[in-house]
Amino acid sequence: MPDHSPKARFDALAALLAFDAAAIAALREGLSRLSPKVGELIAAFDAVLKRAPAHALFADLQGERRDALQSLAASLLLRTVNCNFDEAYCDYLAELAARPDVPAHFFEISMSVTEDFVVRNLPGLLRDEGKLAASLSGWSRLISILKVMLSA
Repeated sequence: MPDHSPKARFDALAALLAFDAAAIAALREGLSRLSPKVGELIAAFDAVLKRAPAHALFADLQGERRDALQSLAASLLLRTVNCNFDEAYCDYLAELAARPDVPAHFFEISMSVTEDFVVRNLPGLLRDEGKLAASLSGWSRLISILKVMLSA
């Protein structure tokens, strides 16, 4: 679907993965519990970028370059947690995916760090098993969509 608009691609992926209104509502439920921990998620991603393997995977990941990439990842996270998956958001994803200054698979790694953070933290914050399962499923679907959108 590379010839379709970013919004059409997002919507097609959402339909494929059943990322519908119910999934978004469940995602929001989890976000309401996780929002006080966003700083911890940013710190977790920073720690990943400072590990030695990150330097081998993403060449020249020092100082200002690391800070700039980390800022992009944080910006993506902050825009995503609004759960407003409109045309402007989808265009933003396409712009990020097309940036020549972002190493290949950088955003996919950041999404994996986010997913790991959610899976480790949400169960302690959302005790209702049904709501927890629905929220984790919503996160998983969204992360899958974002990985595809950002790898284009």
